[in-house]
Amino acid sequence: MSNPAEIKTATLQLRLEAVRESVSRARSAFIVATVASLLIIFPAWNAYLSWYRVFVMREQLYAHGGVNPVDEAQKQVVAEWVKNQTITAGILGVRVGISDAAVVGALSLYIVAIWLLFSLRRANRTIGYLLQDVMNEPYETKQWIFHGIAARLVFSDIGRGDQPVRHLNEKPAAKNFLFVRRVLKALFFLPAATIFFVIILDTLSIFFLPSPFRPGHAPLYFVIQDSPDRISVWTKVIGWEILALILGFLTARLCLKGIEFESATEEVLKEFSTHLGQVDRDTQTDEPKEAE
Repeated sequence: MSNPAEIKTATLQLRLEAVRESVSRARSAFIVATVASLLIIFPAWNAYLSWYRVFVMREQLYAHGGVNPVDEAQKQVVAEWVKNQTITAGILGVRVGISDAAVVGALSLYIVAIWLLFSLRRANRTIGYLLQDVMNEPYETKQWIFHGIAARLVFSDIGRGDQPVRHLNEKPAAKNFLFVRRVLKALFFLPAATIFFVIILDTLSIFFLPSPFRPGHAPLYFVIQDSPDRISVWTKVIGWEILALILGFLTARLCLKGIEFESATEEVLKEFSTHLGQVDRDTQTDEPKEAE
């Protein structure tokens, strides 16, 4: 392949494929971050805020011999509720109790947020540099590059709106659904929000929420106060909560930076799309009119 034009075309194809891979990688990282956050939120909600806690707090004895259907149903509910107090990582085969989610979950989401940030950064750089380098290329090449990128985008807003294509002779209105884009942006902060959510629930369980696993359902605070080594226990509890808070703030910073890269990618694609539209209009204006 000695022809310079062929070399340029092959190089653009390789770079376009790199863009597609980086976009796919960023999308996968976003999905992993969302799923990992939900896998922590759901057990935390189930453990501390679920309506099923009232069955666990029951102090009356169950009917002997299982003759009461209500008692049997409540037994099954309690058994399932207790099983759901753990977070299971299917790939690793690891089970973590929800009581440890403040630290273990925070560390896991922090690592996921790092992965998401670097994936979004790579996608931004790959797309941005490619669009910069083809600015002086022919209009057809720019169209090829732009549509090759846009076809792989799912969540990015490049100014085309959320309306369907209904006709062949006109483009849909550039109008977005109410709150959809804002909610999507908020999902990038879900890992950090999950960490703070679990910390709040963990703190409430220490001082206020009754414990279903202790006689009398006393909160952890009273158990620690009655312990002979309460100073060391409080030191451990406070230390873990502070560590979780630090990881939460670090994760929030990573999420904020990830949003910055995602927004920058959308901006450069919108700018390139506007440039293409201007070039298209100029080309149509410069075309000679047919003689009548």
